[in-house]
Amino acid sequence: MRQENVGGGRPRQRLVKLTEEEDQVLNAAALRERMTVPAYLVQSGLNAAGMPSERQRSAAAQDLMGLEYQLARIGNNLNQMARQMNTDGSVHADLTNTLVQVRDALRRIEPTSARFIEQVGR
Repeated sequence: MRQENVGGGRPRQRLVKLTEEEDQVLNAAALRERMTVPAYLVQSGLNAAGMPSERQRSAAAQDLMGLEYQLARIGNNLNQMARQMNTDGSVHADLTNTLVQVRDALRRIEPTSARFIEQVGR
């Protein structure tokens, strides 16, 4: 996997000296990740510094969107159950509490996921 292009290129270079064994280990690791050795070294260093890769950001965004979808489905199902129970007047306190928690969770996750997806798109 190639590094993504950046405006102005990458003018900085580093010279890294390795033993034969270190070179073999890095080659194998880069190959497993389908990366070049230089890209692997850069990404490994940036990951260690807390900077996620594009692949990690994309996976996290997909996870976040999936979570939001699941929460929305659960909330919808709970609302339907509550509506049905309200028709005969038998709403339990646990159901009401669960509905409130789901609604609050959705309110928190929607702006969070929107900000995250916006940052990933940059």
